[in-house]
Amino acid sequence: EDLEGKVVPHCGHAIEARIYAEDPLRGFLPSTGPLLQYEEPPSSILISSSGQKEEQCQIRVDSGVTVGQTITQYYDPLISK
Repeated sequence: EDLEGKVVPHCGHAIEARIYAEDPLRGFLPSTGPLLQYEEPPSSILISSSGQKEEQCQIRVDSGVTVGQTITQYYDPLISK
């Protein structure tokens, strides 16, 4: 229900994934240096499951990095989510 008590319909699904600049061999401490590879997924994809119609799904990516950028120790190691 929303704040006014109205029923809000549910539609779709949500999955969240986070990309961090961390080193698992060092206890997941932040890892610094140049970002050598980084590619974001497309903003939408067409999903098709057996026997059902195709569905256009939207993908939201929050990031602030580009290939070649230096990851420093001065900020949170979260690259993208």
